[in-house]
Amino acid sequence: LSVIGQVMAGVAHELNNPLTGIMGYAQLLLLEEGVRRDARLTESLEKISQQSMRCRKIVKNLSAFGRQHKPEKTEVQLNDLLEDCLRLEENQLRIRNVQVERRLAPDLPRAMADYHQLQQVFLNLFSNAQQAMTAARGCGTLTVRTQQVEDRIRVEVEDDGPGIPAEVKPRIFE
Repeated sequence: LSVIGQVMAGVAHELNNPLTGIMGYAQLLLLEEGVRRDARLTESLEKISQQSMRCRKIVKNLSAFGRQHKPEKTEVQLNDLLEDCLRLEENQLRIRNVQVERRLAPDLPRAMADYHQLQQVFLNLFSNAQQAMTAARGCGTLTVRTQQVEDRIRVEVEDDGPGIPAEVKPRIFE
């Protein structure tokens, strides 16, 4: 996995340079007065710009996956972390017909945790849930809850999929 991560980080870096050029030129063209008068051309350039931004998110995800982080605990706002994770999964959720129910408790205190480790945990949970729900029914609902229980913060991720098969349960933390 380490080698795959390094390769992905390298590919992400190489893609980022031309992608930055595409995004820059599209934005510059959108500022041209002659272009703004042509609705069809403006619409096409806006689509290029939007899809470039989408590609940038993908490149960012590849970079994040490839990066090796030394575990480091910092103050983390869990609701913000969960929203960031859901944003990263936004396209896949939409493609897989998965609705998200957010039940995030307001005013949660910050927690001491490693942001990147938690991000990886939540992204894996979201990804596994999506795959299971769409394989079983072609759609589903993912519910994400946070709450403060005494001096602890609880995060719950629930889906309406078929559940974890008995033969997989012993290996869920691998």
